[in-house]
Amino acid sequence: MARDGTSRADAAPATHAGLRSRSLSVKFIATVAPIFLAVFLICIVIETIHSYETARAKIIDRLETVAANQASILAEPIAERNTEQLQLMLASIITEPNLIGIVICDDKDVVLGSFGAKESDDPDLMTAVDVNYGNGAETRLVGRMKLIMTDRHLRNDIHNRLIEHTFLGIALLVTALGASVFAHRRTVVKPLGKLLSAINESRGNALEKVDWQSDDEIGRLIRSYNDMQERLERYEHELRASHEQLEQRVEQRTHDLEQARENAVEANRVKSKFLSSMSHEFRTPMNAILGFTQVLMMSPEIADNPRIKDRLDKIDESAQSLMSLLDQIMEFSQLESADDELHLETLDTQGVIEETVSLVAPLAESRHVTVSIDKNVARVGALRADIFKLRKALFHVLSNAVKYNKPGGEVDVTAESDDGFICISISDTGHGIPVEQFEGVFEPFNRLGREAGSIDGSGIGLTITQRVIGHMSGRIDFDSIEEQGSTFRLWLPAAD
Repeated sequence: MARDGTSRADAAPATHAGLRSRSLSVKFIATVAPIFLAVFLICIVIETIHSYETARAKIIDRLETVAANQASILAEPIAERNTEQLQLMLASIITEPNLIGIVICDDKDVVLGSFGAKESDDPDLMTAVDVNYGNGAETRLVGRMKLIMTDRHLRNDIHNRLIEHTFLGIALLVTALGASVFAHRRTVVKPLGKLLSAINESRGNALEKVDWQSDDEIGRLIRSYNDMQERLERYEHELRASHEQLEQRVEQRTHDLEQARENAVEANRVKSKFLSSMSHEFRTPMNAILGFTQVLMMSPEIADNPRIKDRLDKIDESAQSLMSLLDQIMEFSQLESADDELHLETLDTQGVIEETVSLVAPLAESRHVTVSIDKNVARVGALRADIFKLRKALFHVLSNAVKYNKPGGEVDVTAESDDGFICISISDTGHGIPVEQFEGVFEPFNRLGREAGSIDGSGIGLTITQRVIGHMSGRIDFDSIEEQGSTFRLWLPAAD
């Protein structure tokens, strides 16, 4: 830790970083120094002007006093025009400090004597007086006297004093700046350095406080910082406690979810096992019913009795429907148990469609529904799929399009290639699906309210189709308009 409160990491970089760390002191000096200098210069100028004007006024007063005294002393020599005595007297007068010239004229302005300068550039330092001479009460003008003084000595003295004051002022300025910087560092930079050090060393739970006591703005700032640190420390403890509680809750919830998932997997396994066992158990008596029904129908006595034969036909038809349902349940249980393997191969789209349409043709003929294949199917190309699963998926969609169609309705099968997929579309002219039932189309055992109708089914055909298509990296979607029909689209990867 540096003495000014900054950390060593902050003091270690290059010189410009050090200047930044002392920028507050630099700014203080840059702010205070011009003020001190300006005040010092103003004081020096005011004192110099005042001293100069005072001394100059004294010189002017002395000039007038000398002129008045010398006019009375020189009156007699001037009146007698005694030039020799005048010169002697002028030589004694010129020794007067700051007096540089004297000119004496008679009353006719004829120069009787002179000494030194005769003119001055400064009219304030030059004066002319009349010289009067008289005996008793009678006086007369006998001449004029001109005195010229200079302030050269005053200027030299002012110049010397200005130099002395300047050096003294510089010494005082440096002393004042040093004292100000020292006070500034003790009262501002030092506490701020401690505050900065505490901020830099505050890491995680190590919330540093600043040890500083004062009643000024810095002290209030540091107290506010310490109060903030205390609040942060409390918040940190509360946050840590909340985090621990949250972790416990998440761990408990994860454990519960994992347990629920295991229970669901076990329930699904049991369900699949139950469906498989149930299908096998039902298949044995159903085969017996179908076998005995066919034996009875071949009996001559039954063939001659139309009433019994009609009833046997209904038993056979119902048994066949139940066997179909059992087959679908078996297929669904295989999908649920993930025991069914895929055997992907390259298939001709047109051939698969035609084979599946031929399988559903008897059902369509019995319900007077026309199934047609678009001629563009031949130009679509090949796709990748499991032939048996694709036939089942197409059969489920085609059989639904026929079963839920209107008498005399139509089913159109088309195919097209789109962005690496082959899309097989199956459209019917049936009653359609209401919008509010769209979400339940692919739910298992959901027949969308047609459970009590005359059309047989288990409600898992489209569920099986969706999962089979998904296993083959495809998807299924649909559009439907009530009372106008539905269109189901099977998307399967195209063969490379």
